[in-house]
Amino acid sequence: MHLGEPQRNLLLRNDSGTFVDVIAEAGLLDEPRVSMSVIWLDYDRDGFIDLYVGNFTFLPGFAGHQNILYRNQGDGTFVDATAAAGLDVQWYDANSPHTGGTFGGFFAADLNDDGWTDLYVVVDSSPNRPFYKGGGRFRESASRELRVAAQSFGATVGDIDNDADVDLFFGSGRLTFFENRDGRFIERFAHANWRPPSVTWTVTD
Repeated sequence: MHLGEPQRNLLLRNDSGTFVDVIAEAGLLDEPRVSMSVIWLDYDRDGFIDLYVGNFTFLPGFAGHQNILYRNQGDGTFVDATAAAGLDVQWYDANSPHTGGTFGGFFAADLNDDGWTDLYVVVDSSPNRPFYKGGGRFRESASRELRVAAQSFGATVGDIDNDADVDLFFGSGRLTFFENRDGRFIERFAHANWRPPSVTWTVTD
């Protein structure tokens, strides 16, 4: 997919070694989008894997499309659950040239160790947005540590200090590391004894 150029997304099902596009029958939007990132997650803990898609555009003449959370209905089809889950939010302020959804990556993980899958969304040139799930809708965290305002593109998690909780990495001109201390995230890059690159766009586990 070419950056900034709307394209039709695909959902490819493996039928005994042959991949078949089933996006229409799965109930997913197959209209052209600038979809930058996608993850699978079971946000409602029903045993069926759900889908979160990041959409973005900055081209004149193209309306911005919002990120979409699709809930898996358990029968091979998905429904748009963005608003019902509390994720129908405005990502940029009125003065931003960006429209629609987000440009950077995101990940799903249990950030506060409550047994529910949370969502961390990287927002290019605006504050990153952490959302905690709990037993109901997603709620946005007011955590100042995680609402980093930078030119962020990629993010991932991992238990870097082997203490059985997830720590956070993201790229924002340099690699940034946040250590999870009982649900509070503390920037520890300088203590990790790493030399930060000058530009980091993508991080992965």
